[in-house]
Amino acid sequence: RYGSPRERVCSVPLLVSLQPAKYRQILTDQMNRIADGTLRGPAVQTVPFTEVVGAHVNVGAQPPGTKLVLQMPDA
Repeated sequence: RYGSPRERVCSVPLLVSLQPAKYRQILTDQMNRIADGTLRGPAVQTVPFTEVVGAHVNVGAQPPGTKLVLQMPDA
């Protein structure tokens, strides 16, 4: 069924709906880890778009926590 223009659709993860206290605790823990520096984002490896095939072939050899970012050519 499709929503009509008068309806608003909001997707809420099941954990948020069924266990709000647990969700708040997890979110608080993650925010605290970000604030104190113990939770960091992935290491980024930038690869030119012209090397996309080789980059995907070698993606499994990358250490955990590495994010592959393709650099698009200038227009």
